[in-house]
Amino acid sequence: MRYKLNIAAFAVVCAAFALLVIAFPRDLRTIERENRNFNLLEITVENVFGGGFDRDVEAYVSDRVGYRADFVTLAARLRELSGLPAADHAKIVGSVLSADDGLAEIFAFDGAAAADYAAALNAYRAELGENVRVFSLIAPTRIEFMEPKYSRISDSELDAIRAVNAGLSDGITPVDAYSALAEHSDEYIYFRTDHHWTARGAYYAYRAFADAAGFVPLGLDDYSVGRLDGFLGYLYNFAPSAAVASSPDYIEYFTCNGALTTSPELLKLPAAGEKTEYRVFLGGDYDELTIETSVKNGKTAVVIKDSYANCLVPWLAPHYERLVLLDPRSFEGSALEKIREYGDADIDLLFVNYVFSTSFADFAQLIDEMR
Repeated sequence: MRYKLNIAAFAVVCAAFALLVIAFPRDLRTIERENRNFNLLEITVENVFGGGFDRDVEAYVSDRVGYRADFVTLAARLRELSGLPAADHAKIVGSVLSADDGLAEIFAFDGAAAADYAAALNAYRAELGENVRVFSLIAPTRIEFMEPKYSRISDSELDAIRAVNAGLSDGITPVDAYSALAEHSDEYIYFRTDHHWTARGAYYAYRAFADAAGFVPLGLDDYSVGRLDGFLGYLYNFAPSAAVASSPDYIEYFTCNGALTTSPELLKLPAAGEKTEYRVFLGGDYDELTIETSVKNGKTAVVIKDSYANCLVPWLAPHYERLVLLDPRSFEGSALEKIREYGDADIDLLFVNYVFSTSFADFAQLIDEMR
């Protein structure tokens, strides 16, 4: 009888978990951070009997658990209680460095993925005409510019960026955002609780792109600055701490003082009482987004991007009549067909992704498949 009760109890737990997966909406936050699509479960004879099917099922279910990010946060809190922090309160939680002054992702270089990333960009260059200029901007992250005792636990992002750039064909112009950010590393160019750069950090990358593309960038004094306080970003979910929570990030946003107008608007400011989120910039990620501006110069920028581009794009708006944003994680059309819709117009194709995207094994494949 006890044996049957144990089986029944186990079945109830499994059923309750299944209900949790099905009843609650799937959590987009972890997927957005990892720059990928939801795991799909393909049932074929080959993958069922070829090994690894159990891992596919686990990944499929894991991606569909409601409030997954909150469960991750809870697990991080429990891990925090399980041991004493280091003398300087720095510790590693999963792939996140937690220190007194904030959080940062720990980068792991993948040479094969970097080579695939460069090859994917080269394939675009090979199929596009001379009227299309192609640029590659790879954004480093916060840990690269931290004290050596922290940055040394991460692989060199500069070396990773150089490896990708070395694999690019001659028809692709690398944008040196790294040097521009390094010169201003003492400024508020990265969030302390999130994996993104700030709008100020994106500004310095924009200046580097302007230099590569041959136009004169606007200065910060051409903009009015606003501020949203109380921002706790995505990394905080992985390594929450009272010290970080007591000193949250803030989001700077910049509005052009000139007559520039765009449709849709570049900033989506929260209403009173709403939570401050990175979605302030463009309203978040879209599979495809076209922004028409009041600049009538016939120029179009097509941006193939991850979420790092969201606060870079507003800086580009004064220089293009049209901005077309395509996200490899969700775009289902052909990027080349989209580009060719604009015929012989002056077109700049700009790949903007943070350095982690060059080491995600499937991200280069997504870029290639949308070609």
